[in-house]
Amino acid sequence: MSNEHRRRIRHERTLFGSGRDPFRDPATCHSHQYRRDCAPIGSAGPLSGCVIAPPIPEDQRLQESTLLREFERARPRILGGLLDAISSALKNHAMVVVPSLPRMADFAVWVTAAEPGLGWPAGTFLSAYWDNLSSANELALEASPITTTLLKLLSQQGGWKGTSAELLQVLESMASPAVQRNESWPKNARSLSGQIRRLAPNLRKAGWEIRSIRRSHHRILEFVPWMPVRGREGPAGRV
Repeated sequence: MSNEHRRRIRHERTLFGSGRDPFRDPATCHSHQYRRDCAPIGSAGPLSGCVIAPPIPEDQRLQESTLLREFERARPRILGGLLDAISSALKNHAMVVVPSLPRMADFAVWVTAAEPGLGWPAGTFLSAYWDNLSSANELALEASPITTTLLKLLSQQGGWKGTSAELLQVLESMASPAVQRNESWPKNARSLSGQIRRLAPNLRKAGWEIRSIRRSHHRILEFVPWMPVRGREGPAGRV
């Protein structure tokens, strides 16, 4: 690790406290590429927005000084647009109807109320929001080395029940040596249990609910089919 990396870590621990890992904290992970391909794992998914910026063509690249000058010229129009959106949200907030609220309920209602001021058709924001969550969930599952093998097992057997140690043995018998060489592949039952626990919200959206049952000195994991409830399957939010 370079001296510059050490300096940045010390700086962020000063800002966020030594008890928080700046490379894993949702507030700072955007600057450290911790979550590969913008893949929020577990309960962070509904609280995250996954935006993948398109590449800038070579003939459209600008120096920072040029970009700032253009921004200064555009700033009055940007401010006017934001004020139009805020005015619309304040006017329509009490009349918004959202049949199925996401976890960021107030945010969803507020932006839905602002849609007329933004020139968006009714339901534009929630449609994009649910699509974004679906894409982020898929990315989170793809980022885990155990997911493909686990979902194959569940699909073949229609579910599964047993201890973490038993599940690890089954996954190891199904996964290729190349997959098991991945540094994130669980090395023991405890590691697998932790990964399953963190992936539980993502697996639920993929159609599998995980139940943990305490029996004697063992904890049993049970994977059962679960029908995802998608907010966008109902009517979109409207004013």
